Amino acid sequence: MKSGEITDIIVSHPHWDHIDGLSLFPKAKVWMQKLDYEFFVGSAWQKPGEAGGYAKRDVINTVNLNLAGRLKLIDGDDKEIIKGIKVYTGSKHTYNSQYVLVQAGKNRVVIASDNIWTYYSLQHLVPPSQGGTLDPAGYVKAMKRMKTLASDVKFIIPGHDGKQLEIFPKVADGVVEIR
Repeated sequence: MKSGEITDIIVSHPHWDHIDGLSLFPKAKVWMQKLDYEFFVGSAWQKPGEAGGYAKRDVINTVNLNLAGRLKLIDGDDKEIIKGIKVYTGSKHTYNSQYVLVQAGKNRVVIASDNIWTYYSLQHLVPPSQGGTLDPAGYVKAMKRMKTLASDVKFIIPGHDGKQLEIFPKVADGVVEIR
C-alpha cells in the first residue's frame, strides 16, 4: 500500500514521535481528540515548559490539516469513529490522549500507544515514571479498563515496548501481525 492510499490516521496524542510525518499521507483524514488538539495548538504554548514533547512544526501542520478539512476532532470518550473502531480517553498521557479499540474479526485489540508505555506497566498496573502522565491514578484506571475491552490481555499493545516483536508472528523485519 502506498502512502497516498491511506484513508485514515488516528493520532493518540500530539507528541512529536506520534504526530510528525502526517504530511506523508496526503489524502488521509486525521482523527484526534478535540481537547488534546485545543491544548496542543493553544494553551501548551502560553507558559514555559508546558509544551514538552510538542514541536512547533507539528502544530502548524495540524492546523493546516484542520484548515484543509482533513482533521476530524473527536469530542470525548467511548466514541465509534469508523465502523469497528472506537476511541477512549482517561490515561492523561497528554491533556486528553486517546487509545483505540479495533474489532479485528473475533478479536478486540487495544492499541494503547503511550496510554501504556510498556508491558511491565500493564502487568503490574503501575503508572509510568514521573512526567509520563498528568494523572497517575487515571493512567492505572485506564489500564484496568483496557483489560475489560480487549478480548485477551495479549491484545493490549503498549506504545514503546519492543516485546510486540517477540509476541506476535513476524511478517517482515520490524513488522508483526497481531493475531
